[in-house]
Amino acid sequence: MVANSSTTTATGLAFSRFVGVAWSLLSLSLMWPLAFSVAELFGHQTYRGITSILFVVVARLFLTTFVDLALDGVARRSREDTRQHLGVVLRRLGRSERRFSALVPAIEMAARRGSIEALKWAAATSALGLLVLWHYGSWQPTLIVLVMVALSIPWYVRAGRVAAADDSTYRRLREDLTTNQRKLLRHASELRSLGALPYGAQRIEALSSREHRATASAIRRALGSSLVTDFLGGVCVGLVAMVIGFGLLRGRASLEAAALCVLATAEIVTWIRRYGAAFHQREAIDQSLDLLSASSPSTAPSDVLIECRDLVTLRNVQAVTLSIRSGDRVAVVGPSGVGKSTLLATWLGWEEPSSGYSSRSAEPIGHVSPLSALVAGTVRDNLLAGSQHPDEVLKDILNELRLTCALDDHISVDGYGLSTGERLRLILARALVNHVALLVLDDVAGLLDSENRSWVREALSRRPTLAVVEASVDAAQLIEAECLVVLA
Repeated sequence: MVANSSTTTATGLAFSRFVGVAWSLLSLSLMWPLAFSVAELFGHQTYRGITSILFVVVARLFLTTFVDLALDGVARRSREDTRQHLGVVLRRLGRSERRFSALVPAIEMAARRGSIEALKWAAATSALGLLVLWHYGSWQPTLIVLVMVALSIPWYVRAGRVAAADDSTYRRLREDLTTNQRKLLRHASELRSLGALPYGAQRIEALSSREHRATASAIRRALGSSLVTDFLGGVCVGLVAMVIGFGLLRGRASLEAAALCVLATAEIVTWIRRYGAAFHQREAIDQSLDLLSASSPSTAPSDVLIECRDLVTLRNVQAVTLSIRSGDRVAVVGPSGVGKSTLLATWLGWEEPSSGYSSRSAEPIGHVSPLSALVAGTVRDNLLAGSQHPDEVLKDILNELRLTCALDDHISVDGYGLSTGERLRLILARALVNHVALLVLDDVAGLLDSENRSWVREALSRRPTLAVVEASVDAAQLIEAECLVVLA
């Protein structure tokens, strides 16, 4: 799937470049009928001149429409390719809320890559207009265009840097706003009981106002840069028109040649402005492609499920070196708040390590914690999670964990109405149904009574090839640990 996606991307980029070159060449070629139309208007052939101008306008309209449709098709194919391996992307992002919130804009930004490539190649192809200037207007207009383009380049670079900085600021502020909105909604009941809803609303309002100010500032800066570059482009066209006009008055150039020189200058300036306006998006596109890269997290050797060397997490400075293989039983113990859950999340690729190395295999992994979620639906829906297994297999695992619910019983959102022990055992059953190679139990033994713990312990003992990692405060209660990781 990754190879197919790469091939599709390469094909889309090649097509976008072809579209850009053809777009620019056809635009340049339309200068000739337009120049002759101008000459016919001044030569008292009004009907033919107007007809030719209308032809050029319609041709440009059709050309622009075709290019837009072609590039929209490339962007649509890019989005489809992203959706095809979105599961891999989500696994790579893990539970990083900030990176996850950037996923949707990253998909849209990556889809613009074809348009940027088309503009880049179109701008490069428009340099052929310099040959038109040299042929019909000699060296003076050609030198004017080269000098004005050289003068405008620093402004385009500055505009690009400013736009990139403003875009980064806007994204950061937007992520802060959406994150706080989610937290407020999540804890609305608690805030209401404390009478603190006005505080939450004031915080959201302050963050929203900060985002709006940043957006307004970015718009003002973008307009300022646009005015400068537009001014330089206008000056360039005006100087060329002045030089060509003097030649026209002195009889050294025909009206058609003069019109061609002015049109060629306008064409070159227009393409440079178009690409310059979108130039800053290249960095954002590169960052989006990195985020959407279809490569999975660092993959461990085939016989190793989890491997880490000198791993230091965000919550604990203690370095951990470990390899987990099929059938291993590993206990991670330590007091509350010491970073056990963060270590497990780092092993699974959900968190970035502070230092050291961590990798995981591509084998399926089950994760059971007090925060693990169930979905609204039947018991069968929750156990299968999109997979296909006979009902007999599901019933056997339910019986094994002493769950008395029927497969067609309906479960409300997040298992509301079930006891904590039933929720956890149903989530564990889901992992066992889907034949995970590694089961991670994140501090769940304390939420089960002694009878439930014995049932879970017995079910795990029947699966000697299943690797199990249990995190707890004092000692493992659901497995016979062969390896102990103590966090202090």
